[in-house]
Amino acid sequence: MVIALAEAMRDIGLIISGTFM
Repeated sequence: MVIALAEAMRDIGLIISGTFM
């Protein structure tokens, strides 16, 4: 459960980074 949350946060971070890029 914690790992899934961590991966979700990482994916969201990549999306946000891609948006600002």
